Amino acid sequence: MMIFNKLWIFLFVLGMVNIACSTSRPDTINSNEQISYVSGTPNFTVSSFGTVDGDQIKILVTTSILPSSLISVANDSIESGTEAVGVFVEFEINSETSDSIIASRNVKKELTIDRDERRQSEDLFKFTEEFEIESPGTYNVIISIIDLVSGKREIINSRVIIPDPDAKVLGLSNTLMKQKMEKEDGFSIVTGYNINADKNYIEFENNISNDVEFDSITVYSKLIKFESDLDPAKKLGAPSFSVTVLDRNGIQYNNEEILSEQRRVIKLNDEVLSYKIGFETPDIGNYRYLIQVKNENGEELTRAFDFGVKSEEFPYVRTPEQLAESLVYLMNEDEYEDIMSIANMDSLKKAVDDFWLRNIQNIDKAEKTIEIYYQRVEEANKRFTSYKEGWKTDQGMIYILFGPPMFSRTTFNFIHWSYSTDRYSDRYNYFFNKERRPTREFPFTVYLLDRSNNELNNNEYLIVQKWLTGNIEN
Repeated sequence: MMIFNKLWIFLFVLGMVNIACSTSRPDTINSNEQISYVSGTPNFTVSSFGTVDGDQIKILVTTSILPSSLISVANDSIESGTEAVGVFVEFEINSETSDSIIASRNVKKELTIDRDERRQSEDLFKFTEEFEIESPGTYNVIISIIDLVSGKREIINSRVIIPDPDAKVLGLSNTLMKQKMEKEDGFSIVTGYNINADKNYIEFENNISNDVEFDSITVYSKLIKFESDLDPAKKLGAPSFSVTVLDRNGIQYNNEEILSEQRRVIKLNDEVLSYKIGFETPDIGNYRYLIQVKNENGEELTRAFDFGVKSEEFPYVRTPEQLAESLVYLMNEDEYEDIMSIANMDSLKKAVDDFWLRNIQNIDKAEKTIEIYYQRVEEANKRFTSYKEGWKTDQGMIYILFGPPMFSRTTFNFIHWSYSTDRYSDRYNYFFNKERRPTREFPFTVYLLDRSNNELNNNEYLIVQKWLTGNIEN
């Protein structure tokens, strides 16, 4: 008989605690599953987790679909200014030890929503499906989403580990991450690698089982912050030697700061334990939650769950600081340092407005140019975000300055963007070299602009002048 116990530990303050904890490499390092943004196809993220409650075993699959990635059709016949969007979702679960399908389900979601709401909300298509299964084990979850308007499909594979107390071995599930605003609120499941800093608390949950011959386990947990490249991209005309090791690596896993460590000894033999621990949401950056369990026999299992924290408004640009920071590609170094040194938010917003009006000198032109610029910043966030905001990447910089390419080609080692029918001229073509590939530890691809292009300085000058005179075209 499987028994379900609950233990909930919540930390209200992040702090350093010195605890003797093994430094062994995690058995698995994972984050929530997500796909790269592709215009016109469903962009979604997934979190899958198994629960055990008495004899009832379930897999929870939570899916979040980016509304702005869906193709919509006008629905003014129902209400003026509305659009219809919809998806068809296929779920399939199979055991890792066999190819047989354990559970499957099809779900259709259709909504008529306000046109502006579709562009600005990220939560319209977030839903959880529960699947009852017969026994613990390791399962593969396949989620396929089809846009009902375009007919385009995207697929994500997710892995679920459910410990078995009858297996007579130490067991540790994959990690479920949740987030909430206030202590008294209920948690919502996090999907995707990145979370917004608009909620105050995060929680991690794992299921643990133990060999029945032993009475207790020791649980160690850590919250770790890694050194990360969080700076805007180097200017278009910056020399190749200005690119640093951190630029190429994105995250330095060998340079870490332990924000919190905890150790608990828990009585556990023939049970499945739900172990939960909470933290205050940390600052913007890249993090790892590490959990390690040991029993009295010396058996040991370690899991790591990586995630990133972005601004409260992300992917949108709303605050004066965000509006100013993303002007880095249009300003010289002195201008940028001056505007970013303004501490008062009202004064900073005025400085941003003055920058645009001082250069364009026409209110109507300025308003149109400002709208285009920040729309591209937000679009870059949706398309290119990984360990840092999309607008700060080399691809994000080119996208903001020049817009979407006329032609795009992706190879094993590079991405080629062209802004002309001439595929060879340095003036119209940009190449992004693959500097780092996804690994077990690092779930991203790092692309950096090839700065050997002799036309980059001239291209930068010409496009910046277009922006500063309001002669840019969307």
